[in-house]
Amino acid sequence: MNKKIMIIFVLFTLLTSGLSSTFALAKEIQNETTTTTIPLVASEISINTSSQISETLTPSVTKTVGITVNFKLDMGSLAKWFFTKRRIGRLLLFGPSYILKLKGDPKAVVNLSVECPTGCTATLDKESVEFAFNNVFETANAQLTFSINKTVPALESSDITIKANFNGFGGIKESSNMTTVSFRPAYISEITYDVQKEINISSTNETIIPINITNNGNGDATVEVKLENSSGNLNMSIDTENITIPINKTKQVNLIITPTKNFENETINVKLIPKSTYSGTDVEEKYLQGENVSFSIALINTQPKEKEQFPLFELLIIAIVIIIIILMAAIILFRKKKQQ
Repeated sequence: MNKKIMIIFVLFTLLTSGLSSTFALAKEIQNETTTTTIPLVASEISINTSSQISETLTPSVTKTVGITVNFKLDMGSLAKWFFTKRRIGRLLLFGPSYILKLKGDPKAVVNLSVECPTGCTATLDKESVEFAFNNVFETANAQLTFSINKTVPALESSDITIKANFNGFGGIKESSNMTTVSFRPAYISEITYDVQKEINISSTNETIIPINITNNGNGDATVEVKLENSSGNLNMSIDTENITIPINKTKQVNLIITPTKNFENETINVKLIPKSTYSGTDVEEKYLQGENVSFSIALINTQPKEKEQFPLFELLIIAIVIIIIILMAAIILFRKKKQQ
C-alpha cells in the first residue's frame, strides 16, 4: 500500500513540475520583445513633404504641411516567401512568439519627431506610424503644424527637420531618414514715430522740427521720409530723406520749414515708407516692402499777417496820368471845334 502511494506521489510531482515549466516558458515567450540578436534583413524608410512653402510666413500665422512616410523590407520575392511563409523563416525574422500565435501579426513601428529653430513652434499629429512587413513600400501619412514668432529674423531662410526612425525588430535591421520644410519669415516693419503734432512757428524765421522714428519690426529697415503741403506757402526739406534703422533702435530726422510771406496756418502731411535692408536676390521685391505710416503736423503762425497800407504814392501817380489824359483829350477836342 505504501509503495502505491509513493508511486502516485512521484508521478504527481513530475506532472506538476512539467506543467509549471511549460507555463513559465509560455509566459517568457509572451513577454519577449526581441528574439534575434543578429539582423538578417535590412529595412528602408523614405519621408517626404506634400508641399513646400513658397511665400513668406507671417509671424503668429499657423501653417500645416502634409508628411508622407514609406517603409519596406529590403528583400526579394524568394526571401519574402521564406521569411513570411515558412515557419523557420518567421522564427528567424519575428521570434517564437509569433510562431506559437501568442501574439498577433507583427507591425513595424516608425517613430516620428520634429526639430525647429528658436522662435518656431512645431508639432506632428502622430508620434508614430505602423506598417505591415512587406518587400514593397507601405505608406502612412502625418501632418506637421507650425508657427513662428516675431523674434525670427525677417526673410532669413530656416528649416524644420522631420525625422522617421525604425528601431529594428527581431531579425530586421533598424533604419531612419529625414526631410526638411523650409520657410522664410515675412518682413514686419512696425515703424513708430514721435513728433509734436501742433507747433507755433514764426512767419519770418526758419523752424526745425525733430521727428524720432523707431523700428519695432523683425528686420533692419531703410525709411524714406516724404513731405506734402498743397498750399505752396512753405519751403520744406528734410535733412535725411532715407535713414537706415536697426531693429529696436530709434533715429532722428529734422524737418526744416521756412514760411513765405503768404504763410498763415498750414498743415504738413508726412509719410514714412519702410523697406527691409535684406540684400539677397532670392526674395521678390514685394516681400521687402513694409507698411507705410502717415501723420500730419499743424503749423500755427505766431505773427499775424500785417494789414497792407494804402498805396498813396501809386494812387497819386495814377491820378496825374488820368488828369494828363483828360487835358490832352480836351485840347484835341477844342482844336477840332476851332477849325470848324
